[in-house]
Amino acid sequence: MNTSHSRLSYLFQRYYNGEATGREIDELMELVRKSKDDERLSDLTREVWENLHEADQVFPEEVKDRILNSIVSFSQDELPAEKNYDGPDQNDSRKIGWWRKYSVAAAVALICIAGAWWKWDGDRKEKEGLAGIQSDIKPATNRAMLTLADGSTVLLDDAADGVISRQGAIEISKVEDGYIVYKVAGNKVYANGINTVSTPRGGRYKVGLPDGSAVWLNASSSIKFPAGFGADERKVEIEGEVFFDIKKDVTRPFRVIFGANEVAVLGTRFNIAYYPDEVVSRTTLVEGSVALKNGNKKNTLVPGQAASITRDGAISIAAVDVEEMIAWKNDLFYFKEADIKTIMQQVSRWYDIEVGYEGVLPEKQFAGRVRRDVELSEFMAMLQYAGVNYRMEGRKMIITR
Repeated sequence: MNTSHSRLSYLFQRYYNGEATGREIDELMELVRKSKDDERLSDLTREVWENLHEADQVFPEEVKDRILNSIVSFSQDELPAEKNYDGPDQNDSRKIGWWRKYSVAAAVALICIAGAWWKWDGDRKEKEGLAGIQSDIKPATNRAMLTLADGSTVLLDDAADGVISRQGAIEISKVEDGYIVYKVAGNKVYANGINTVSTPRGGRYKVGLPDGSAVWLNASSSIKFPAGFGADERKVEIEGEVFFDIKKDVTRPFRVIFGANEVAVLGTRFNIAYYPDEVVSRTTLVEGSVALKNGNKKNTLVPGQAASITRDGAISIAAVDVEEMIAWKNDLFYFKEADIKTIMQQVSRWYDIEVGYEGVLPEKQFAGRVRRDVELSEFMAMLQYAGVNYRMEGRKMIITR
């Protein structure tokens, strides 16, 4: 083992044992950030994790292996390829570098946090068992409810692929898990009959609209639309967060109603976040042009801009990082200078948990990207590393001082 390996091993073990000084912690994180020696870091992680269980087999082998693989993956995986998004900077290699730089450091933090939890929780094993680890809370999946014009409902996650329903000249099919499509037979158009697709907390879904446009629903979101759009316009109503990829049709404007607001487009790609329990809604334009209306106020957005609208109707427009605004659609959490409540709003919807607060909230602001397919404990381990403490009471998370 060369000198750098020896030093990395030494610092890693000191950090894990809680014996590292402030300077040693800084040195370890600097080595990890600069190092390309990910294989060695993974080996160290495995060594420490195996040693942790030599004295007492706390976890069953399959649980231990799952936790280890999750931890090691943070040091080996690159930023996942973006899905269904060909906007600006998609191929920017710096994104992957950024992710690797911090995910390697996160691997160190995760193994240390896991070890610390094991030591601290040892005296409570008989009382609480392994429920917290074995039944970790999963991320959102493809779940949604379709409500047809006659009031009947279809649980889409249980529906088989193929035709779900027919309404006049409209055929509704589930083409794959998490995706339904409305198709108009021939040139017939039927605008009567409102359909609704809604996702619960812990759910997401994609819908192909009858005009050929596509929408993606985030957790706890809904969209109402006619089974077939009329000859003059295409109008939908939403709550929650929805990404739109609208097929261009100069003869039929596409209108989105959300609360007291309206967006009108001809063909474009944009995102609307409108949760009634949040004080600000936001419309972000990816490409094309958007006309935003609130009462007598009218504004036009250009790509890369977002309009923030308060409950009293005040509108502010600013340039934004589009990737951050639509990260959820690309299966990422992406935070920039976000406070703990902003983060936990997303976490509560995505993992379908309740969040409460105890004592004075951390005043820190957080930045980073995390895959949205990780289990809740993995996500929270990174926040713990950043100084956020919590405890679970069933499906309720309490953020503590």
